[in-house]
Amino acid sequence: MTDKFDFDTLSRLYKTDPEQFQLITRQMIEAYIASIPDEISRKKCAGTQFRLDHELGKYNDPIARMNKMVEIFWQGVYQLHSSLNGTIEIKENTPAVSVIWMNDIKTDPNPKK
Repeated sequence: MTDKFDFDTLSRLYKTDPEQFQLITRQMIEAYIASIPDEISRKKCAGTQFRLDHELGKYNDPIARMNKMVEIFWQGVYQLHSSLNGTIEIKENTPAVSVIWMNDIKTDPNPKK
């Protein structure tokens, strides 16, 4: 395995040998996480990868997996926006896609200076 990411090679491998693709990409992910110098960041990254593996492992269909990845992404954006601005209450089991409706975001018309 090389340290370089070659999309075309991995794409061909996915089509011809999905099990080998999974093995190689798992090794790449683990090598990247191990290369993070800060222990706390490394543990956070490993925890995030564990969550992704757990969530995506529920889906066999590639489109369903992609949709779940998009949902997880938007949940992260929604939470980041909330933590930065303190304007959005995060509710459990709220569909992450709702973040794309900008009129749902309440902002203060007279922000503090």
